[in-house]
Amino acid sequence: TRPRLVRLAAVGLAATGLALLSGALPHRQVAKAPRVVLLGVDAFRPDRLRALGGTRDVAVNLDALAREATVFSQAWTPIAQTEPAWRSLLTARWPVVTGVRYPLTADAFRVELPTFPQALERAGVHTAFATDCSRFHYEDEASGFSVRLQPPRGAINFALEKMRFRAVGVVG
Repeated sequence: TRPRLVRLAAVGLAATGLALLSGALPHRQVAKAPRVVLLGVDAFRPDRLRALGGTRDVAVNLDALAREATVFSQAWTPIAQTEPAWRSLLTARWPVVTGVRYPLTADAFRVELPTFPQALERAGVHTAFATDCSRFHYEDEASGFSVRLQPPRGAINFALEKMRFRAVGVVG
């Protein structure tokens, strides 16, 4: 669904944007290059924001960002699952082409494809991915992000998050 892609786009890169703005990540200066933050928020309806038609203050910081940002209101996801949708977003390929058709797809099924973060890095633009949850989405080296801040991938992380011990998973 259309809101799904917007939600997916916000989750992983919300933390990246915050880290970049706070100076926590290294920066490479690129002449006249604009700062681009792709923000993915999973399971959030954009129409809850006042800037997009909502009637209450639900997420005031996202609302403020939406008022000043470029918002793509006509976006759809190729699949309603976080990791396959992100892989499609990064590669501009359908899940049947990427090999990623469900969360935490085994590496043996993943098809090596060029990604837009790789292209940005080749152009001298620093890229980073950050998330607090690897239960449904994990970015490996093939994603092209030079920095990846995320909990470890795997069953232990999944179990810890299911039991609501996220902090233990992040430390682990």
